[in-house]
Amino acid sequence: MPKSRQTILNAAKTCFLQHGYQATNVSMISRYADISRVTIHKQFGSKEDLFRAVIEEHCHMENMLSDELLAQDSSCWQKLAQLLKAWANPLFNDIEQELIRNELLFAGRKYCEDLIIKHRNDNIAQISALLNDAVQGDEIQLQSLQMTITEFAELIEINFKGLFMAHNQAPIDLLIDNNIRLYARATKIN
Repeated sequence: MPKSRQTILNAAKTCFLQHGYQATNVSMISRYADISRVTIHKQFGSKEDLFRAVIEEHCHMENMLSDELLAQDSSCWQKLAQLLKAWANPLFNDIEQELIRNELLFAGRKYCEDLIIKHRNDNIAQISALLNDAVQGDEIQLQSLQMTITEFAELIEINFKGLFMAHNQAPIDLLIDNNIRLYARATKIN
């Protein structure tokens, strides 16, 4: 990726996270990046395109981290716990101003729904591959659950999203670890 493109993306991310979607504009990003508006428009087009690029880059980086975690030499459940804990730190999570965070989440749904759906499907595919390897390696069995690998992966991903939304009441790592223990018990080979 050209240096100016990455500089623009970094500046755009900073602007969106600090000021929100509505308050951020190409002129502001231009000042933060110290790159002309013309260059930004040539490389990205519009503010919406920049926002999508920021979301796309975040999803790409998260997928790369997921691939690294899945390549580790550890048990299925250790890998899954690490994966879910890595996913528990989304792009907008550390924004203290609730109004800005909610505005960015709304903008994400409005401008990036296709990217979000693709990313969710990528996550489910990664979980499915992990479960498939564990079944093939006789590490787990799914017969007692009466679900396919994909159905179980979707359930894990949906449960994780629910845990993530409820994590204000309990630490997310503890919630993930508790769920992993349930999954391990339900898929234990007798």
